[in-house]
Order: sequence, then structure tokens, then C-alpha cells
Amino acid sequence: MVTHRRFRRSSYTSLHTAVDPSRFGAAVAAPTVLVRRYWFGSWTILQVEGEMDIQARPLVHGLIGDAVSHVAFELDGVTFLDACGLGILFGVRRRLGEAGVVQLIAPSPPVRRVLALTGSDGLFPTIVSADKAVAVLLAADPWPVS
Repeated sequence: MVTHRRFRRSSYTSLHTAVDPSRFGAAVAAPTVLVRRYWFGSWTILQVEGEMDIQARPLVHGLIGDAVSHVAFELDGVTFLDACGLGILFGVRRRLGEAGVVQLIAPSPPVRRVLALTGSDGLFPTIVSADKAVAVLLAADPWPVS
């Protein structure tokens, strides 16, 4: 059973603080990027920090299991996003198929800029802050957390 804590600060607080720490899965790193995986109900959360580029691709794909259908990317720590990083988001979306959902949580300014420049900002549902992510993910979860 997962217990939730309410966010106490009005400034950005990572979504994983609302999750029981025993539910954390894995963390993998390359020289310029760190990707952490944890779960929130049926959602697989991938927290990306650093540069989301070619080095992030094998890390992200290695952390997503075959049975996953709901993935949320927590992107507040992304300092750089290029075409390969954008390809990661589209690749995960394609991998999940029509029944799957890819959600973005708190995308950083570099991420928002690339999404806007490429016209991709309307293709991914976005939650502007982690404070709101808990309620939104719970509402969209087919297997609610009790």
C-alpha cells in the first residue's frame, strides 16, 4: 500500500516525495544524464536530470518494462533537449501504442522551448508542476492507489 504525503512547500517539490520510498525502482546514469524510475499506482515515472540526448536513449528504454502502459516523464531537471531527446518521448509513445499514455511533468524551460519550436507541445499531455501531478495522475489511473 502506498501512502501519500501532502506537499508542504509552494515551490517545486519532486513528485517522488509523494511516493513511498520503498517503491523506488532503479537509477541509471551516463556522464551527462541521470534517469530514475519509480512507480505511482499504475504509472511508471521516469525522472530525468541533465541532458536528454543520445546518452539518455538506452537508459530510458532499459527502465521501461514490456508491461508498462502509463509513463510520466518528470522533466524539471532537464538542462538540454535535442532531437534525440524528443525522439525518446515519441519512441516511448509509439512503444506503448494507442492504449498507452505518455505524460510530461514539470518540463523545464529547455524542454518547453523545443516542444514549442517543433509543434510537439500539444502532442503530450503536460502537468505544469509536481504539486498538481499527484491529483492528475491519480485521476487518470486505471488502477488507483489505495
